[in-house]
Amino acid sequence: MANFICPYCFEKCDTRDICFRCINPNPSDCPLEEDEAFSKYWGFASTRQMPRIIKPNVPFYKNRLSHAICPKCKTKTTKMICPHCHNPLPHTTGLVEEYMIALVGAKAAGKSHYVAVLINALRQDIGQKLNASLVALNDETIKRYRDEFYKPLYEKKEIIKKTISPELKHPLMYRFSMGRESKFGRQKHTAVTLVFFDTAGENFDSLDIMRREIKYISNSRGIIFILDPLQIPAVRDRLPDDTILPAVHTQPEEIVTRVINLIREDHQIPETELINIPVALAFSKIDALCSLLHPDSMLNRASPHGAQFDINDYELLNSEMQAYLQEWTGPELNNIMKHNFQHFAYFGFSALGAPPASDGGLTEAVSSFRIGDPFLWLLWKNKLIKGRKNKA
Repeated sequence: MANFICPYCFEKCDTRDICFRCINPNPSDCPLEEDEAFSKYWGFASTRQMPRIIKPNVPFYKNRLSHAICPKCKTKTTKMICPHCHNPLPHTTGLVEEYMIALVGAKAAGKSHYVAVLINALRQDIGQKLNASLVALNDETIKRYRDEFYKPLYEKKEIIKKTISPELKHPLMYRFSMGRESKFGRQKHTAVTLVFFDTAGENFDSLDIMRREIKYISNSRGIIFILDPLQIPAVRDRLPDDTILPAVHTQPEEIVTRVINLIREDHQIPETELINIPVALAFSKIDALCSLLHPDSMLNRASPHGAQFDINDYELLNSEMQAYLQEWTGPELNNIMKHNFQHFAYFGFSALGAPPASDGGLTEAVSSFRIGDPFLWLLWKNKLIKGRKNKA
């Protein structure tokens, strides 16, 4: 694994170019230095004084070093930083595969709630079914998830405040470790780095903003489009009169088109070729659509995925959601997907289990359903978990 993508600036780097930062706490022993790259990334008005940067000489036969010695104070450091933006790198960089998962959706589509509930589920029931563990890779991830996602939703029982753009600069980074038995009965472990981005919906309103703010999409190993069915006119018109409806924001087709243009532009993919990034199109807030769903809908059944991805369930749900999409919006979105992506699928989920009250409070405890389906499909498409298909 000689190359990696920085989870902050999204530059492609060689592991032999990884730098280190001195950890000597005493500036008199090791004076601070101006760090222009770090200051520029964070948009500071003036250049910050930071601990010394160390660029070790990596032998050609090694992918990366595990530590460096500060040439000034001789302190040993294992604190790796990106050679471009000088932000701290996970200690797993260069050792395990990295999977960036991009969450895309208009303002108020439910991206933050999806992240909050998915990460909690990966720690709990989904993690148990996969024999997996999810561990935060830095203090920023621990603090951000606790303060901005978990506490509001699970402790204060209120909806999450909207994402503001600067928060994107602190991605949520985790080590996801899965164990499974090999054919010889031995335990086999797979560890990957998962990087989640919860981006403000306003950042998808312009291709120019996307080029500047959300370059990570082009380097992602999977995209989850969060589609709000309450934005669809045909859905809004058929819901009960007492349904609390959000303000109308950017339409899904517009966001999908901008993402396609960004990826094709970044990777110079001609229009005659399909993009090889799997895309899950997931309709949020399905709990608000109970009156529109068929009694035998797959969305009324619990997700059956266990240690393996249930292909039969996925195919039935994908077909059902395509039929709803055709009924609600016509063929436009599906045609866009067919002519641009090699792999895509449709899902439906509810992060909260019931619509919140008008004041933002939760009317009942979080009882999400089908929350893991899009993510598990991406794991399956990236060959991180196996799939099973029962014969008819």
